[in-house]
Amino acid sequence: MKILSTKEVSALLANSIDGTKYSKRALKHIINCIHIAESRTGARLITVTGGLLQDPENQAMLMALNSREAGGFLKNLVEVLNRGSEKFMEKFFVGYGHKSIGDCGFVPLWIDGLSIVATKQFENWPLYSGQETSTRYVDVTKAGWLNPIALQKGKDDPDAKNLDLVFGKLFDFYKKALPVMDKIVRKRFPKNKKKKGETAEQHKKYLEAYNNTVFAKCCDILGAYLPCGTRTNMSIIMNIRQLGEHLQQMSFDPITEVSCLAEDCTTFLRSIYPSSFSGKVREGQGDYWKTVRKETAYYLINGSSCLGYGKYPDYEFETDVLLDPREWGWAINGRPRGCELPKEMRKFGNCKVTHLQDYRSMRDGYRHRDGTNRVPCAVIDFGFEDWYKDQMRFSEKLFKESVSVLRQIKSFYKSSIHSGKYGIREAMLNYQYLIPMGYKQPCERTITFASMVYYVELRTGTRVHPTERVLALKVAKSLKEHFPNLDLHIDESKSEWDIRRGNDVIKAK
Repeated sequence: MKILSTKEVSALLANSIDGTKYSKRALKHIINCIHIAESRTGARLITVTGGLLQDPENQAMLMALNSREAGGFLKNLVEVLNRGSEKFMEKFFVGYGHKSIGDCGFVPLWIDGLSIVATKQFENWPLYSGQETSTRYVDVTKAGWLNPIALQKGKDDPDAKNLDLVFGKLFDFYKKALPVMDKIVRKRFPKNKKKKGETAEQHKKYLEAYNNTVFAKCCDILGAYLPCGTRTNMSIIMNIRQLGEHLQQMSFDPITEVSCLAEDCTTFLRSIYPSSFSGKVREGQGDYWKTVRKETAYYLINGSSCLGYGKYPDYEFETDVLLDPREWGWAINGRPRGCELPKEMRKFGNCKVTHLQDYRSMRDGYRHRDGTNRVPCAVIDFGFEDWYKDQMRFSEKLFKESVSVLRQIKSFYKSSIHSGKYGIREAMLNYQYLIPMGYKQPCERTITFASMVYYVELRTGTRVHPTERVLALKVAKSLKEHFPNLDLHIDESKSEWDIRRGNDVIKAK
């Protein structure tokens, strides 16, 4: 890992910041507060300390921009410094042995260029807070992909070269399909003509929202063909205690990228906060955490019954919740829309959903962390989600091309897994990076009762991805069956086109 000097950081920002807004002294202070390191994985680690960049509103804007911009931290930083965060917060914020000392200090961390596989491990922590670049709103192909074989053996290794070629096939298909899908979506969902009495400015705003919605719809569909190893950007803000413990456990992950990133993040943060990120591991802890990560980090990889193969339920719902409606009727009946159930109701137990879902939408559902989400090791055994296939059928040529590229990926994946060059588990861990995110994965969610209600009310809206929405509606039906007195505020309409998605962007006022 390389930690950049102040001079190198300054060079990265040269000519980007509006010098008219800041004195030389102020600019020097800003640059001195930015710390950047290059991870061994090719990702870039960034954190900020002191002054202007520690302002909570500036940090909130920096992290929020990560969700709708693919340019990474430096591009977003320039936006904050040149535009300021006051108007941004005004528009978007309103309406929308004692380890405890470590809970009081929060550390922001940006990671540009990690894989989607790695993001799920960073996010798989109950107190994780942050954002990841959304494949539903952003074309992330410009960032490239992470080749796990190249990371282990070097880019000139024959297996690494072959893997790069297959990654390229998926990216080429995505880029080629994007303008074709744009035409298909516009034909399926034509824009409205200017209405009587509508001003030119109003119609202009509508057209802008329409164009944004079209692009988002295209991303919803074509995201299925992005490999799990696609590089992305993410941001994290956690208290010192939680972040340190999480990184310590991740450093024993069986995947090279994840363990290297965790180690490098710890080393990087220790260089800035030496007392808070000691990275010390007590005797026996290393072996224990290595076993924990091997057995739990990637669902079904190390299951005793199978290694990612075999039957798996399409959908099952279980609950151990014991709820007396006579005592808690005031909470579950007549609850206004937008009000969550009392957190005290977590004591009644959990709801468990076992199901198959495409990796792309699984990532959305797993944002709900009041419980346990088992992150799957991506496999191809359970087939490609039909919804994506149906979207491609609007163009016979594009559909045939999509079938062809998936056939090539499947053939390469199977031959690589069973080549004998790697153990079956190691091979599955590495080659999951190649799996297109439209393939269905074995998922298991165990979430508290109150959080499951929140989940279905949030995820049944028409702005939610259709394959996630279908699952949320199934869960809503199960909740109604088990708890007939429970009021649920859900949207059961059939529409999969919502112009409001065109306003789900972050832009200058």
